[in-house]
Amino acid sequence: MVRSAFTLIELIFAIVIISIVFLSLPSMTQSTQSASEGSLAQEAIFVASSKIAQVLTFHWDENSVDDTVALSTAKIVEVAAGNSAYNRIGTTTFRAGSMQQDRHRKFHDNSIATRAIQGLGVDTAAADTLDIDDEVTTNLSLNNAGIGSLSYKQNYTMDVAVGYISDATAPANGMNFNFSDSISSTASNLKIVQLSINRQLSDSSWELVTRLRAYSANIGEVDYQSRIY
Repeated sequence: MVRSAFTLIELIFAIVIISIVFLSLPSMTQSTQSASEGSLAQEAIFVASSKIAQVLTFHWDENSVDDTVALSTAKIVEVAAGNSAYNRIGTTTFRAGSMQQDRHRKFHDNSIATRAIQGLGVDTAAADTLDIDDEVTTNLSLNNAGIGSLSYKQNYTMDVAVGYISDATAPANGMNFNFSDSISSTASNLKIVQLSINRQLSDSSWELVTRLRAYSANIGEVDYQSRIY
């Protein structure tokens, strides 16, 4: 009678193969987790890009739009602390270099004294015109913002900061902007929007994933133009 069974050498080979599989499992798991975290970091960057694009759709300042006029387009607002080279010419609605024609970018009418820059600050009053400042946030949790996949292993937060960059140093042509990384509260004609994505590590410390910067200028909008057929 013949009986089937493992030989000693076959048993040894089986043990070696099983050992190799078990030894490789931790590294495979670690590689999978690293790949997942990399994908989540990339997703966080996409979220940051979308958010900064959204912020830039808001008006430059609360007074960019005259909310007493129906369908008013955004205008240039007075910035007393900015470079005087960007001020209006006399009592006109234009600044140096502007196309001095209707429908082009221009200031509010000179008689509207209240349509000057309101400065930085989040204003949540329902009746106020939304501007870039109203999107300032700190430690906004992405895990609770409809992006549940970002909570896989680490917590992600988003910070949105808004400030001015200097336009006070004027070169020979009279106009200048200092495109630095610094955010200032001194009013100028150019705002900087800085968005940071951070993630919490296993030791509870925080790490910067990405930081995006964009700029928004006090130039108003082109007026509506109706077509007659």
